[in-house]
This record gives sequence, structure tokens and C-alpha cells, in this order.
Amino acid sequence: MSKIKILDCTLRDGGYINNWEFGKNTIQTIIGTLSDAGIDKIEYGFYSENSDFDDNYAIINNPQKLSNINNQSKITLMANFGQTTFSNIINTKIEIRLAFKPKDLINIEKVLSEFNKKNIPYSLNAMHIALYSQNELDKLINISNNNNPQCLTAVDTMGILTENDTNKIFEYIDSKLNKNTALGLHSHNNLDLSFKNTLQLLKLKLDRNIFIDSCIGGIARGGGILNTIEITEYLNKNYNNSYNADLLNDLHQKYIVPITKDSDFTDKYPYYLSAKYKCHPNYAKYLKQQNFSYDKMEQILSLIPNKERYNYSEKIIKHTITKKA
Repeated sequence: MSKIKILDCTLRDGGYINNWEFGKNTIQTIIGTLSDAGIDKIEYGFYSENSDFDDNYAIINNPQKLSNINNQSKITLMANFGQTTFSNIINTKIEIRLAFKPKDLINIEKVLSEFNKKNIPYSLNAMHIALYSQNELDKLINISNNNNPQCLTAVDTMGILTENDTNKIFEYIDSKLNKNTALGLHSHNNLDLSFKNTLQLLKLKLDRNIFIDSCIGGIARGGGILNTIEITEYLNKNYNNSYNADLLNDLHQKYIVPITKDSDFTDKYPYYLSAKYKCHPNYAKYLKQQNFSYDKMEQILSLIPNKERYNYSEKIIKHTITKKA
């Protein structure tokens, strides 16, 4: 029987709303409160060697600088494949979550080999899981089995997975993945299906640890993701978990509501449209910034060539707008 765990991404995925500028005290408070509430893993933010370290931002250029954080075994950092070399990591207990696209599968094992040599804890975040071909899915599983990450997380980058998709993907991965590797779901809520997809995963009753990614208030890029408060309350009621809902609600009211109340996050319909047409959410974001009506947004998104929809290109969206005009 699986053990269901929560990985909160508020500081990392939520950082798309405020450019990761939460403030030092807020970052520390969010981490401490999430830990006190019993959250199993906490994503501090992004790891990027190209950034200057400023502890007001949830972006860091060296995980060793987090050595003073309590419960380091709970802390994770997201790193995008191809954007950093990991050369300055000497010793860390903080888990690196390596995010990559299907096209990166041919190259990521070099990085994983370095992680293994340095005893760096890491997980795999397979972005655009809905776009994986059967061959790519098999290659992903083989890479995981050859390297033994802590977790393999399927990321619904564009928020287009249905319950049936979730069932098929996770049943297949589970049938071939090493049992000592946890499985994770990072479900964007563009179609308002994150909670339903999560419940579908739980119904499978997989015999391994399961990590569910979520954010306080669902704060994240695009249409947001699963709400930490919603899923923890469900797990408390149905799986005898003991997350502290009062602490999480207090965190939401004091720190997340002020960030989101005057932001684009309150208008999620454009991201529903981007998911409807299986487009990268940044296309919807661009159209929002240009103040297009919902009808015009839908017309433009429907005209983007299929092969150009998955990876955002400002050139493509400008060209499509011109063609529509």
C-alpha cells in the first residue's frame, strides 16, 4: 500500500506570480509553518548558478547556503536541465529536483551520473508528460531505473491531463518503475482537473510512496496547481493523515492572499483556453498582457500551428496575431 505525501511548491511555482520576491522573513515563515503543519517536502525555490544570491528571493545559486535551515531533509530545490552545470555543489542534503523536457532525455544521464558520484539527493521532474510518446516514456523509465532517483514526478505542464490520461500514465509507469522509487504528480489546474486527477492517482492504490505537488491557495504559473489546503484536508479525512489545517489556512490568509489579490492569478480563464487548445500557458499570458478579449484569445490560440503549441515562442504568437488580423 502506498504512503501518500505532500510536496509543497508555494515558494517555487508560486514565485511566477511575484518574481520570487517573497522577502527573507516571509520565506523563512512559510518554510517553518509548512514544516510545523507536517508537510513532508518543501520546495525552497529555484537553483540557478546564473543568479546572484539575495535571500529576499526564492532563488539560490548554491544549496550549501541553506545549511542553516532546520529539517534540511525536507527541503528541495528545482533546477531546469541545461540552465546550470551543478559544478558548485560539493556537499548537500538538500534534494535537487531536475526538470526536463522529452527532448532532453538523450542527455540527462550525464548529470545524474555526477549527482550519484557526489551523493547529491535528487528527483526527476518529467515536464510535458502528456506529450511523451511510448518510446520516450519507456526511455524515461529506463533512465530512472538505471539511476535510482528518490522520486519520478510526472508534470502536467500545460494542465491538459484528464482522469483517464492520469490513470493510463501512472498505471504504465508503476508497472515498470523500480519499487523503491517514489512516484509524483505535479498537476496544473488549467482545466480545473488537478484535484480529480489526484484522486484518480490515489484510487490506483499503488504499492510505493506517492508525492503530490501542491501550493498554498493553488498559487502557481498558468491556471495554478492543486491547493495544499484542499488536498491535506482530504488526506486527513480519508487517509488518517494529521496535517495542521489551521496553520495552513493562517499561512494562506497572511502571506498568499496579499500576493494574489491584485495579480493576474485571479483571472484563470485564459489558461483554460490555452489548455483547451493544448498550448503552452505563456501564449495565454502574452495575450492577457496585450489585453485581448477572451473571444480573440480563443481565436488566436486555435490558429497556432500544432507543432508550435508546446514550446512558447513570442515570434510565433506575434505572427499568429498578425495572421488573425
